[in-house]
Amino acid sequence: MPYKERIETEQEVKKPARWPRILDELGFRPGFKYEKYRTSFRLGGLHLDLDETPIGIFLELEGNPAAIRETARSLGYAPKDYIRATYWNLYVVACRRLKRTPRNMVFKSHKYR
Repeated sequence: MPYKERIETEQEVKKPARWPRILDELGFRPGFKYEKYRTSFRLGGLHLDLDETPIGIFLELEGNPAAIRETARSLGYAPKDYIRATYWNLYVVACRRLKRTPRNMVFKSHKYR
């Protein structure tokens, strides 16, 4: 299957400064921090996100599989070009290529590398 299909749940966070402590108290530990600049677009029922990351620029298409295929084709992409990997997986591959140890995928200008 060329698509990643899973239901995602998003929740608005109230009082964001409290959440690191709350998650820590529940036993959660930070595993991977990454930064991206996202620009979102809509085309009919299709949602597109253009993500600029420290390892490259990626286009995410969400919606009906037929609309994804049609839009991807009009942009010059075929199913063989689709990436189903997570940003962590893409980052690890980039680190191996650059002979670096994976840590956090943040822009160089960020003070918390």
